[in-house]
Amino acid sequence: MRQVSTGGLKCWSDAGVTSYYSELLFLSLFGPRNSVRAAWAALMQRKDVVVGEDHRRLMKGADYHTVSTTISRQMLHTVIVHAAATHQYSVFNDTFLLIGPDPEKSFFDRLNRMCPVPFKEEWSPWLWEEGLKRNLIQQKASYGVPAYLVGTSDDWAGVVKSVLGSVS
Repeated sequence: MRQVSTGGLKCWSDAGVTSYYSELLFLSLFGPRNSVRAAWAALMQRKDVVVGEDHRRLMKGADYHTVSTTISRQMLHTVIVHAAATHQYSVFNDTFLLIGPDPEKSFFDRLNRMCPVPFKEEWSPWLWEEGLKRNLIQQKASYGVPAYLVGTSDDWAGVVKSVLGSVS
């Protein structure tokens, strides 16, 4: 767990994912309602927030989705997630994010929908392994939750050709 602070107010984060440039792709915040709201507001204004000992911010020009729920009368839990980690993300983009448990089980449907290369569902475990080996699936810096960036380019055609070549 990491402490989050902005404007003298403090809350906590139990999970987060960042890009190479310290930009947040996912952040789970909880704590006193006003502290969580202050951190959320600063992030939405593209200001830095201290998470642990690091300064973090949202990506400029990127869309984010926010979900909040009240934990108790004065406590709030808010999740901020980059649009690329949602199913509302455009099929015309060249990557998507997987954030959460068992990504190797959930990636196939999105890859099959977003990638121009045709796949068979039974290839799913093998595609996950090959994607990691060939850097088409990249693990992202995270804590509390695993995260991966999955490319949807036609580079996957080489992966498919290799499986088809081994079958013949």
